[in-house]
Amino acid sequence: MKKILLTFAMILLTTTTIFGVVYEDGTTPQKWSTYTSLGGEISSEHGSIKLVGHGTKTGYYIPIGANYNGNETFSWSLNYTHYFRAYIQVRTTDGIRYLSYYPLNREFGKNGRFIQYALGDIRDGEWHTFRRNLQNDLSKYEHNNRVLEVLGFFIRGTGFVDNIELNQKRDSYQDIQSLMRDAINGDNNSVLYIVSGDSTRDNSFNRMIRYYRTLLSKANIHIYDNAEPSLTGKAWRNNSRKTTLNRALAVTRGDGSNTIMEYSFGINDYQGRADKARVKRELKAGIERYLDQKPRAKVLLVVPVATSIENRNIMLKEIYEELADELNLPLVDALTPTRDIHGNPRFYEDETHPNARGSRVIVNYILNQIGDNLIHNTIFE
Repeated sequence: MKKILLTFAMILLTTTTIFGVVYEDGTTPQKWSTYTSLGGEISSEHGSIKLVGHGTKTGYYIPIGANYNGNETFSWSLNYTHYFRAYIQVRTTDGIRYLSYYPLNREFGKNGRFIQYALGDIRDGEWHTFRRNLQNDLSKYEHNNRVLEVLGFFIRGTGFVDNIELNQKRDSYQDIQSLMRDAINGDNNSVLYIVSGDSTRDNSFNRMIRYYRTLLSKANIHIYDNAEPSLTGKAWRNNSRKTTLNRALAVTRGDGSNTIMEYSFGINDYQGRADKARVKRELKAGIERYLDQKPRAKVLLVVPVATSIENRNIMLKEIYEELADELNLPLVDALTPTRDIHGNPRFYEDETHPNARGSRVIVNYILNQIGDNLIHNTIFE
């Protein structure tokens, strides 16, 4: 990439929404330029930006020019069948940096002003959306450096780009509470709460689904059981079991505006020597695939419950905290209320699974965290 620092004398055509600022919605090819000696064609096709040139020898960019305070999420969507390299140019306290994203499974880290991150091999001709907290990405390799401004988005390679946005981090549960309030007040009779997870959500001796139905039905909120024993996040995403991503998509109406999906996988994805990066990548891919098709759904991340494998507990908590930051999603830490009751036969059936009484603790805790006293629970006191 040419060593250039963009100066933006042009007036950017952007759209401001409640979610942040949209810099590209697939309709404004005039905002793009090439920055390599080998040029290419930039056009709008089927509601996205089409970039055609000489493979990675042709580079394209769109200016951003936005201040960054560390809480925003930068997001973009790609559809590529060949190799590409995407870069986000940022101004930091230590100068210009290029946060670089590749369709690889291996991360190469820092190389001068370039810091390279792996997105996984997503050259499959399908749309993929990426949401990154740029400060978190920078801090991974430069702990004392800070992002001050997002200057531009660069990409090399022939393919399609869309939905370039900079989103402010919002009140964690604001959207969920608003939807619940509408249901309780009778203003919305179509609110759906999907429970996606493994046997800690649905098996023969816990009662989480039953308790959710008891409490949320009083709030005029419908429940859909999308959990299954022994299910992994990978199997859910790949639709290889009875309970699937496709089922969640099928019951989520429209763009997802009336849907809350609780997501809690990972216990079965961890297999002793499994590395954190792989598990995180599998969970993140499933969430992003759901949001790609249901962009206004409210996904609630729930850290899995305490188990007897402490390394797994710690790793999954770290993964969910990172996913919440990177995807700008609300998080409930179910590890916290279950640490104290784990190992107590009054609350746990075995080393991994809460029983009926343990299920009450978890459901009460989650609804109290997200409900802000909207749902008054007295039945299980």
